[in-house]
Parts: sequence; C-alpha cells; structure tokens
Amino acid sequence: MKRSAISKIVSEEIGKMKEASISKRFQKATEEYQKIELKMQTIVKKFIAEKNPKKKEQYKNQLRDLTIKKKKAEQEFKAALLGEPITLSSSRLDSLI
Repeated sequence: MKRSAISKIVSEEIGKMKEASISKRFQKATEEYQKIELKMQTIVKKFIAEKNPKKKEQYKNQLRDLTIKKKKAEQEFKAALLGEPITLSSSRLDSLI
C-alpha cells in the first residue's frame, strides 16, 4: 500500500471515532443539568415533607434559585446538543428540542 492510501484510511477512522464519541462540551452540559435536576428533586422532597413554615420558605427560595440555574443549564444543553454530530432525521431532532 502506498503511504497516501494508508493516511487516507487512518484519517477516515479518526473521523469515525470523533463522530462516535460525545464532545466535552456536551458531556459537561449533560452532567451539570443532571446535578441541578437531582438537587431540585431532593429540595422538593424536603419542601413537601417540611411542616415548619420558615424552613418551607427557605426551601421555596432555594427552588426559585435552582429554577433559574436549571433554565441556564437547559439552554447550554440544547446549544451543546445542536453542536453534536447527530444523524437523526430533522423531524426527530425537532421533537428532541
């Protein structure tokens, strides 16, 4: 085999590997979104179980703050998702977003 043929095969394989793996940006956005969701779930459980009105108010304020963070994380997630090399039909992609 000639050197050019080998280099072409190697570059194709590297391209396939890059397509198959998720980017760091997408992975970071996914992890951040999951962390916030988990925090919200635990605070909601505490909020529902709490009887003391003062503590309930604190939990409500924490939920408000987390809701803002969740919206930001969701926007970052969507932006990262659009940057990923995905081979879905456009109608399926629209339904995900």
